[in-house]
Amino acid sequence: MEVEPIRNLADIAAIHRVLTKWGNVREAEAFIIGSNFALRGADLMRTTVEQTQADFIIVSGGEGKTGKFKRFPINHDARAAINRLLVWYRSQEIEPVYLFQGTGNRAKGSKKPLSTKYLYTKLKEAVESLALDVNIGNHTMRKNMIYHAYINGVDIHYLQALLNH
Repeated sequence: MEVEPIRNLADIAAIHRVLTKWGNVREAEAFIIGSNFALRGADLMRTTVEQTQADFIIVSGGEGKTGKFKRFPINHDARAAINRLLVWYRSQEIEPVYLFQGTGNRAKGSKKPLSTKYLYTKLKEAVESLALDVNIGNHTMRKNMIYHAYINGVDIHYLQALLNH
C-alpha cells in the first residue's frame, strides 16, 4: 500500500489533538515534528535531543537508507513541538537521549528510540478514529512536509536536495 500526504492542514492538527487527548503526547509531537522534517521514519526515531538544540538538524552519519549527509533548518512549528515534548519529558521525570525516547518494556533499563512500528500503530489509530480517508504510514510525515512546502512555493530543486533525491 502506498502512503500519501495529508493534504488538509486541519487534518494534521486533528491527528495531533486526538493523540494528545489520548495521552500520547510523545507520539503527537513526533507526528508534528516528522511533518516538518524531511526524514524517513527510522532516521526520525534515531534523532537525539542533542541534535535538536541548534537551529538546524545534521544527520552526520548519513541517512539510514541512503547514507547521505543531511543538514536542514528547524522551523518554528518543529521547534515549538520539540519544546512541548521536552517539557512533557520533564513532567514524566524522563531524561531522554533520543528525541522520541522509548519508555515501554522494549526499552526498559536502556536508552532506545521509539519503534517505527509503534508510532505507525498510534498514527493509524488516530486516523481511523477521525475517519480520515488517507493511507497513512510513517512515510506520510515526510510526504506531508514535501507536499505542503511545494504547494506553498518552495523550489522543487531545494526539496529534491532536502530529500537527497
